[in-house]
Amino acid sequence: MRLRTLLLSSIALIGLAAASPAFADDYDCPNIDRAVDIYNESSTTFHYIDAANRDSVGADASDNLINDVLEPGGSVTVYLNDGTGYHVFNLEAYDEDNGTIAMTQLDACSTSAEWIITDDDVEPQDLD
Repeated sequence: MRLRTLLLSSIALIGLAAASPAFADDYDCPNIDRAVDIYNESSTTFHYIDAANRDSVGADASDNLINDVLEPGGSVTVYLNDGTGYHVFNLEAYDEDNGTIAMTQLDACSTSAEWIITDDDVEPQDLD
């Protein structure tokens, strides 16, 4: 009886580990560091880019992912592995006044994860 209980407990623990997001996503994710190439093909200069996984909101979102500005025609590689195991991120880019924004939802597990920002993606924001 004890052996059966121990066996069933072990099977249950293995099942929980396999179902956890961190285990499942990291195991299936070929882009383990979640590197994302961002290309600015718009006419807007971006001063701030942040990313949040599906459970992060507001203050839990990442800090600025770029050290400088992302000029038109420029590109940058960012790393989104936040340790949670999630691989779908919401990315946002802002101009110097936080008045223009481009947004996308991106699966960072792709080995060719990239975000190409064009003028069609840029939406003026009402600052009032």
